[in-house]
Amino acid sequence: MNPTSCSNSAAGLCCPLCPESDNTQVQFSDRAVDKTVVETSCQPGPHTYHLECITRHFENSAAERKCVVCHQGPLPLLRADGARLVENSPYCESRALAICRRGDAASLDLLLAEVPEAATAKFRSAQTGDFVSLLSVVASLGYTSCLHALISRGANDLETALANAAAGRHLECLKLLIEEGVKNLDQDMKNALGKFEELRPRFEEADINFGPRAQVTFEHKGRELDHLTSYCALLGHAECLQVLIDNGAKSGMSLMVATNSGHINVMRVVLNSSLLMSINYSTNVSLLIAADAGRSDCLKLLLEHMKSINPGLLKEALRAYASNLNNRT
Repeated sequence: MNPTSCSNSAAGLCCPLCPESDNTQVQFSDRAVDKTVVETSCQPGPHTYHLECITRHFENSAAERKCVVCHQGPLPLLRADGARLVENSPYCESRALAICRRGDAASLDLLLAEVPEAATAKFRSAQTGDFVSLLSVVASLGYTSCLHALISRGANDLETALANAAAGRHLECLKLLIEEGVKNLDQDMKNALGKFEELRPRFEEADINFGPRAQVTFEHKGRELDHLTSYCALLGHAECLQVLIDNGAKSGMSLMVATNSGHINVMRVVLNSSLLMSINYSTNVSLLIAADAGRSDCLKLLLEHMKSINPGLLKEALRAYASNLNNRT
């Protein structure tokens, strides 16, 4: 099927993929055509197709899913009559995803009131084919109002959302997710932390240097220990955090939590551990958090432990730090 510049005057539609024979008819020929009108996500403006036409085009050229007009990536396609609650086309997205991509918090509130389970469900991305949570999508785009709406309805894909917010350097989203992640620690984890608190005086009395004598056998292992590192970071318990790390816990978001809370002793524990041998998003985002909060001591510590730094990131951090100083004066 060759692309043509065509129009169906009865529908007021331009579809670059309609056959020439159909262009001269008010009605389509006998072929089965879904007359659903869709718009692409092309920038600066969309292009219009019939859903069936562009679906056939994609299926015939799966490796080259581009708009035939501007050659951009056209996905997701947007239905002209509105996104569906449940979407059956792989090239369009559900109403929930469409709302979140445009950051429409008011519409999201209405949707979640109608379908509360959408807050924790996953939806197929037309761009990648993967199933994604709404929380991870709005975090990647920096929509804090949508984050609040989803979290209040029980959205719980915090780890993916945190990574997405960090990758996009959306600091307000990042702080909100950190607070929520710590607040949502379940009672078992808090009970486990209580065991560390009971041991803490013994650490201090023995003047333990976090060597072999600090090894403790814990009932809670794996991911639960990982989450506890963030809780220790929030409370500033560097000794407990060290014991967790010594027993196999990953640092997770503890560096960002400690930076956000200004607990420099906790930051030292994480930065001196073997878990951060290479630069990753935790150190990069922590740098921005410290700059945004105007914490020069935290900034200095982070820069000392960064073997290399992106010039753009450093410039952004310095700008945030200068802005903070100006706001104080």
